[in-house]
Amino acid sequence: MRPIEGIAAPASTSGVLISLHSYADLVLWPWGSTYDPAPNGSALARLGGRMATFNGYQPQQAIELYPTSGTTDEWAYGELGIAAYTFEIGPNSGECAGFMPPYRCLDSGSGGNFWGRNLPALRYGARVASAPYTQPAGPDVSDLTLTRSGDTITIAGLLASSGEPISGGDLYLGRSAAWGGEAVALTPRDGLFDSDTEAFQVQIVAPAQGYLLLRGRSVAGTWGPHYAVWAASAVSTQATTWLPVITR
Repeated sequence: MRPIEGIAAPASTSGVLISLHSYADLVLWPWGSTYDPAPNGSALARLGGRMATFNGYQPQQAIELYPTSGTTDEWAYGELGIAAYTFEIGPNSGECAGFMPPYRCLDSGSGGNFWGRNLPALRYGARVASAPYTQPAGPDVSDLTLTRSGDTITIAGLLASSGEPISGGDLYLGRSAAWGGEAVALTPRDGLFDSDTEAFQVQIVAPAQGYLLLRGRSVAGTWGPHYAVWAASAVSTQATTWLPVITR
């Protein structure tokens, strides 16, 4: 599909492209040549807004900065249907502003810390790259705590969705469902998945090494992005116990 011709890319489209520019502390998405929303405009805005929550930038359609055409993000989206963005890195004033900020602004400086601010946003873009038009609408996994007793690991955490109630979640050992991984259902701590924020717990027999993948599903059937955690990060304990309930 070619969104440049007004045809939306399929919801199953994979891939995220992020072009890094300076400056203005913005997350931009197509179009930059018209105020009309892109065919996938709502999904592009949703992912752009999610990434902006990590770096603190202003999310907006590219033309709101100034009219452009032929940019990297506009071509990648318009011709290939890829969810494509430009990060305008650096403030509008101060020592880390402008097109050529000092190198120290990469990790320090007034208005700087470019790497520290943008790494979480870039990681989120990578996490949803397999389905960027749908996964940001699904629940996120956070506040994970792992406790090991022998071969058993108890994982507790939080599923949070932006508006839609959560209907469930799965854990995979070492490989996702797309690669043949077997799902272990997450258990709601209050006995029922029915709100947009849910504490969960699950117990599995797992090796000392390797990684675990967790994800949540909304009541609309939308899966959120996978969250990976190392089994080796589990804190050893003498007995398997229920972990404290996470405050919502």
